[in-house]
Amino acid sequence: MSEGHQNDGRSGSPAPFLRVVVVRGSGGDSSPVYSVVVNGDGRVLYKGRCFVVREGRHEWRLSEDRIQAIALAIQDFDVLTLRKSESNPLTENPRLVVAIKLPGAKPVVVDNVEDAEALEGFVARIGKLAGLHGYAHEL
Repeated sequence: MSEGHQNDGRSGSPAPFLRVVVVRGSGGDSSPVYSVVVNGDGRVLYKGRCFVVREGRHEWRLSEDRIQAIALAIQDFDVLTLRKSESNPLTENPRLVVAIKLPGAKPVVVDNVEDAEALEGFVARIGKLAGLHGYAHEL
């Protein structure tokens, strides 16, 4: 593959990503409330609000292996097959929003989906790879 061309994700290393954002809001209970931004260059910005291990703003960097693993997780997460739920998103417990930004594409925002388990699984995988252990929750 020549320099400057994106990988289609079918062979070799996964296509790069610019940013993954996870925002977990309050559902009216003691669920963790935090946001994390994982940038494609490995920078991670975490903001813990309440019911988390570490409150406040924290930053760190990921290794190239972790960046590639997150790119693979994004590739494996088939966001286009997730259907919006008909339920009221304000009553969901807890509130979870994920945004994914890939090069040359509009951001994809995922929230209030029918397959909440798939979204939670993706968030757990990103959290583990991004190093959220000891910040948002104990794994």
